[in-house]
Amino acid sequence: MSFKNLLEPVVESGIKNTNYFEGRLLSARDLNDQENANRSHRKQLGKALGHGVVEGLEVSIESIGAEGTQPVVRVQKGLAINLDGDMVEISQDYVDIQLSRARDEFTVEGAGFKNCRSLPSETLVPSGAGLYILVMSPASAYTEFAPKSGLQKKGIANNCGRRYLVEGAQFRLVKFDPTLMPDISESTRSLLENELLASSNPVSLGDLSGLSLMRNLVAHVCFGSDGTVSSATDPNFVKKDSTAVGLDALVGIEEGLSTCDTPIAMLYWNLDGIAYVDNWAVKRKASYRDSAPYSIPSFTRHSYSRADESRLQFQEHLDFIQSQLPSTFDFRLVDYFRFLPPVGYLPVQTNSLTASLGFDEDSVFEDVAIRRSVFVEAAALTPITQAALTYWPIDLQSEEFMWLYKTRENAQQAAENPASTLQEYVVFTSGHAPYYGNARFNLNKWDYSNYGVI
Repeated sequence: MSFKNLLEPVVESGIKNTNYFEGRLLSARDLNDQENANRSHRKQLGKALGHGVVEGLEVSIESIGAEGTQPVVRVQKGLAINLDGDMVEISQDYVDIQLSRARDEFTVEGAGFKNCRSLPSETLVPSGAGLYILVMSPASAYTEFAPKSGLQKKGIANNCGRRYLVEGAQFRLVKFDPTLMPDISESTRSLLENELLASSNPVSLGDLSGLSLMRNLVAHVCFGSDGTVSSATDPNFVKKDSTAVGLDALVGIEEGLSTCDTPIAMLYWNLDGIAYVDNWAVKRKASYRDSAPYSIPSFTRHSYSRADESRLQFQEHLDFIQSQLPSTFDFRLVDYFRFLPPVGYLPVQTNSLTASLGFDEDSVFEDVAIRRSVFVEAAALTPITQAALTYWPIDLQSEEFMWLYKTRENAQQAAENPASTLQEYVVFTSGHAPYYGNARFNLNKWDYSNYGVI
């Protein structure tokens, strides 16, 4: 054990910056040492900002990989920060990635500025039908050449060395088994293991309802929805030293996702090809982890981001369903979802030109505990959304109550102008969230007034 006096610098394991002085002979090692020091400083800033996606990096399917061909996904330009504090960027408009179930060895000349661990072990190599996480990690490669000389050659160039070490990114797949996650309920695990992800009969591309339910459950396993509820009801929760649930608890472990990986999409790949790509099931906004030593339920930027990511995941999922259904008239939420975010937007049918783009309000909430939708001013949507995002996801099997709202502006324009293309929406929120439909009316908008609940 070593002791330090007050005001005595603690420099062990600190960042070594090259000290420049007149007359010093500089070598490539000295300049590399300074570059490594600069990189360490940037890592500190990256950790302060928090890990996750800063912008972009949307993933879409370019080819599903039917009939044994290799599927292709497109990753849009964007920037991310991993848990190590490294900035990882795709600067071109997009890059197309050809996926493979086999582990492809790819070596780059030189090691260059990369501390990520090696490729995953054989047990994690993608094979067969299942769920996979597409992750992005920092990578580097040497490009171009520059002349070099040595002191013994009297300064005359007699050879070449690499001019640039270019920092970039690489992608790989990590197989994901949600049933092995420690913080999911037995009912969720049983449904996934015995029905939706059964190895003998995996969900096919043609089973939209089963595919949707699986996607919804897997996303909320990644959000830690079951774990969030159980942690608050655990009488010993104040003694726990971790607030991480779901995918947050998986990132950084020895097997699977390392600290240099940034998850950007979840995909389901079966014998028919890529069934879907879900960005927000695993994509996380850049935010620092809560450093509090206890898992007492509290409002943090981190928890707020997770709730908003669940909202974005639902909207992306809903768009996918709309694109697959021949008709949305008899669509019911309970047939396609188990969990809903604490707030979400559902396009509904009206008499305007957007009628065919929405759901039937009576059908979509069938067998769901709700109060009929009430009108609010569009200006109220911001506080409604912000307030609801502090609550847990909605479990449709719990018969949990939901509030419904519609904006007066959209409804009024659709009623007065059938040629309007303004889409009308129903906004749902958790029943635990504050109610914004209290009785109020305006003489100029009598048909859109609200009346008391009782």
